[in-house]
Amino acid sequence: MASAAAVAAAALIAAGCGGSDDPVEPIGTTTDATEPQATTLSKRELINELDPRCAEAGAAIAGLSSGPSGDDLALLASQEEQITRGLLRSANGLATAEDPSGALDRFISGLRKQASIDAQRTEAAQSGDTVAYDALGGELAQAKADTRLAAEEYGFQDCGQEATAIAPTTPDGGAT
Repeated sequence: MASAAAVAAAALIAAGCGGSDDPVEPIGTTTDATEPQATTLSKRELINELDPRCAEAGAAIAGLSSGPSGDDLALLASQEEQITRGLLRSANGLATAEDPSGALDRFISGLRKQASIDAQRTEAAQSGDTVAYDALGGELAQAKADTRLAAEEYGFQDCGQEATAIAPTTPDGGAT
């Protein structure tokens, strides 16, 4: 019974193949009027979109804590890399924006550099190379400073600030 069904299915597939004298039409892309087109955001619109994401990422990074072992250092660097890459995806996912001074481009490049350094720090910690891990920490601090400077120059508020942890709240919503 199953083989009869398979033969019938094969016959249907074969019947649909070939045998037509109709000309082959090339497959191409068409533009649908309902397809959203990328727009250029104003500087203010981009800042309003990205600044809250920077605040969230900064709080998450500031909330990370390191432990004394190499595995914990690798986890810390890996978590920071993932947070930074998430912010980078957000920045890249927004439509293009005005950037006459190049500060926005330097900000995004700075995020890329931070993520790259964190990946290197993860590898150093996993291999037990604390000297390299510490040296990369200095490079990371400089990359963060450069990124904050570019963010401030562009006009960001939260993206241009040192990361700080969010204060824990009590059940009634107040800070502890």
